[in-house]
Amino acid sequence: MQNNNHQILNSMITVADAHIIRIKSALNYLEKNNYTHLTAENIKQFSDIDISMIELLTNRFAKLQDYLDAKIFFNVVPQNLVNN
Repeated sequence: MQNNNHQILNSMITVADAHIIRIKSALNYLEKNNYTHLTAENIKQFSDIDISMIELLTNRFAKLQDYLDAKIFFNVVPQNLVNN
């Protein structure tokens, strides 16, 4: 039983890691293009690719957050702690 739980947790971590890889990719792109400090002026000059990277970052972050809450947090934290 514990081995099965370990496999389930590892598969959940694999999914979370996929989101993290995409988040890091978007952050690296934004940093490489000097978009670490967004201003109204540089946002006006964004290309379609720049906008796509911002969308990738925000969407993957939201998905990771939802996944951590729905899968990992729910399955790792004892339910008596969550319900109290």
